[in-house]
Amino acid sequence: MSKSVMRNMPLAACLILFSGFASAQVLYGINYTGSDGLSTFNTISTTTGAATPVGAIGFERCSGMDVSPAGIIYAACERSDGSDTPVLITINETTGAGTEVGPTGITGAVGDISFRPSDGVLFAYDATNDPDHSLYTLNTSTGAATLIGDTGLSLAGGNAMSFDLGGILYHSQFTGGPSPDLNTLNTSTGAPTLLGQVTPTTGRYNGMDVNPSSGVLYATENNGSGGSGPTNLVTINPVTLTATTIGATLGDLDALAFAGGGAPPAPTVDLPVMGRTGMLILVLGAALVGLMAFRSGRQRRNTQRR
Repeated sequence: MSKSVMRNMPLAACLILFSGFASAQVLYGINYTGSDGLSTFNTISTTTGAATPVGAIGFERCSGMDVSPAGIIYAACERSDGSDTPVLITINETTGAGTEVGPTGITGAVGDISFRPSDGVLFAYDATNDPDHSLYTLNTSTGAATLIGDTGLSLAGGNAMSFDLGGILYHSQFTGGPSPDLNTLNTSTGAPTLLGQVTPTTGRYNGMDVNPSSGVLYATENNGSGGSGPTNLVTINPVTLTATTIGATLGDLDALAFAGGGAPPAPTVDLPVMGRTGMLILVLGAALVGLMAFRSGRQRRNTQRR
């Protein structure tokens, strides 16, 4: 190994260490009040559920949000000009300001949106019974929706949706209770498969997203009526069909999404974990520094003896 490489090993180790912190994920959430309420962009603590406002989005009823593979935050909202036109927007991670991409063409609001990890296709679940809910894809350049199929699910609250890291599309609704249902949705037809009810929670999940760093599925559990609280932030285990409550959050919190964390106003990130490769290089770098110092000291002693 050359001396230049040896000298740069500690630097490489430090770069890998700090790159782990740079890639830490921040959980964002959107809240609004009433059917025509203006929406606010927030950071959400993954350890307590507490919300910190980032800024006004400038659109009404933003009820679905997710982040593209390129790191762009998208949300499904309505225009605030009195027309209630459903639109797809992008959100500035630093200010919370929304920019319209275009109308979806879907009648009524969208329940939730989620990007498929394998190809970056954006899926949307509508919040309107006509008579059933439907599954769509959304064009991220125009906002336009393309119908996939009727889910056969109707007259149910919640309607949170998220892909996991393996490409399974989860969906939740509240039907007969006492706990919310968890389904998987067929991304080719929209057909649901009921996995069961998630216990011990008794509210409905109206926002959902998976942490891309850990694979943990997060959701907002709303225990009120008409979109109001009280609301908790929870994690869901889709294998055991159990939920763990993290803590109380905004009563009208709806959409959830993890993003890279451009400039969050509060430290709300999951703790990063250094990978095995980074740890190995860090240890190796420290060992090389010690070896070089030992050799340098021995050479100085030999020179003094002469």
